[in-house]
Amino acid sequence: MSVITNKWNDGSGDSISIESPSFQGNQTVKISSPVQKGTSKRSMQFIGKCKKDSSKQVILTVEQEAPVYTYDLILSSDNTEIAAKGGTATITAVLKTYRNGNLISTDNVTPVYQEVLLDFLYLVLRLLQAIELQLLVVGEVLL
Repeated sequence: MSVITNKWNDGSGDSISIESPSFQGNQTVKISSPVQKGTSKRSMQFIGKCKKDSSKQVILTVEQEAPVYTYDLILSSDNTEIAAKGGTATITAVLKTYRNGNLISTDNVTPVYQEVLLDFLYLVLRLLQAIELQLLVVGEVLL
């Protein structure tokens, strides 16, 4: 069995291998490569030349697609209701990362307080309260 191994030209350090009984005549070859972890498709050309006539050649182009990464962010709280008199809630988060549908990591992450987001949510709440108040007034007038 003969094997040709080349490094992928994407800077990953990964190698691609082609295995063949003899690299002569018609045959089936086996191509092996590790899991693609980059963010772009990568390709490689293997060029085989005829020993008797070097002007004759065959080009084998191998492409490996970029993986698809997906994420799940799971938020949880030690307190789902804060009383009107006030209180606290601690929010924790777990980030799950998947490559091609396979879980590759689970990390505890820290949610970061964003004042702008809280200000926006406060404005939405105030708007909803105002709408509700208007509905009550309109309702009283109609009666």
